[in-house]
Amino acid sequence: MRTIPIGVIITLLVSMALSAVLAWAKAKTYTDRSIKTLWALFEDYVSKVLVLVMCIAALMQVTVRYLLSDFIVVAWTEELALLGLIWLTFWAGASVTRQQDHINLTIVYDFLPASLQRACLIIGDIVAIVVLGSVAWLGFRDAQWLDIVYTVSLGVPISYLAFAVPVGLCIFVVHSVIHLIGHIRAPSIEPVNPEPEKVEQAI
Repeated sequence: MRTIPIGVIITLLVSMALSAVLAWAKAKTYTDRSIKTLWALFEDYVSKVLVLVMCIAALMQVTVRYLLSDFIVVAWTEELALLGLIWLTFWAGASVTRQQDHINLTIVYDFLPASLQRACLIIGDIVAIVVLGSVAWLGFRDAQWLDIVYTVSLGVPISYLAFAVPVGLCIFVVHSVIHLIGHIRAPSIEPVNPEPEKVEQAI
């Protein structure tokens, strides 16, 4: 591995410290300390770190380019911001999967009976596990091939960027498996848009 610029290390440490403060403040709102809660806090913490790394790197790049270009050069900011963006895309996507908060088109789903809604959820989870699991496996294999190629400014293997895909998708799969088990064990689910009860009018 080549020498990593000291600015990169400082940016990471500052981002981790600020994110720890934010995560600690959020942790105080939770009353339980279950594994599910701790993992949710960890996901949020990593997401905060990635956001701060990306924002700090982008801010430094713009500031230096337009105000301090005659005095200092920080060529690594663009690559670091890109690294943060790629990891944030897949990591945050997995976090949204945990909350089942992805954008969905439910025009047909909303009019299905409860039994068919449950079947759709189970089928969706199975498809997600199979597809994302396959892509994650291929992603790990392809990322390993990039260990010998280094980035120009950061001095780290390009595989550091590529591993964001399989790692993020593996978390996707874990959350999908948890949701699948929950949907199978659920005795029944209420329709999303149940018909309003008819109110008898007094004669």
